[in-house]
Amino acid sequence: MGRDKFEEPDELIEVLIELGQKESTNTEAVIKVIEDARGRILHVYPPYLIIALIPTAFISRLKIDPAIHSVDTEKISVERLEAASEIFRLAYAAWNEYLKRKSTKASIDKGTSLSWDAPGRLPPDPPPHMREILRRKEEEQNKNDKDLL
Repeated sequence: MGRDKFEEPDELIEVLIELGQKESTNTEAVIKVIEDARGRILHVYPPYLIIALIPTAFISRLKIDPAIHSVDTEKISVERLEAASEIFRLAYAAWNEYLKRKSTKASIDKGTSLSWDAPGRLPPDPPPHMREILRRKEEEQNKNDKDLL
């Protein structure tokens, strides 16, 4: 396993890394490679799985690493889940549930945390009774402006 270092910052993505099943697979060495690439280890389930936050450009490097069986950023397919051993089936199901909750939360939260005056956003419409009050004040102001002319 080489130690590629990335000098430029990159978008980070969460990945589920399944380590190779060979006895020679060294969990610590894989962790070191991830950290050298400016990744962050979120969870480790030795000797089988690592969940990490890694630069997107580093995914292809991990996929060809002989110590790594798979790198997943999306849901695990039903076929793969059903074909897996019990320990992996539980881990895959947990990963899928995590991604499901994360996407549900993202769709609910999308835009709700932005301030109304954020770029590209407009203030909320006032309640109908306030619109009427504002409309009357605007008419009065326009009338007063015409009287001054």
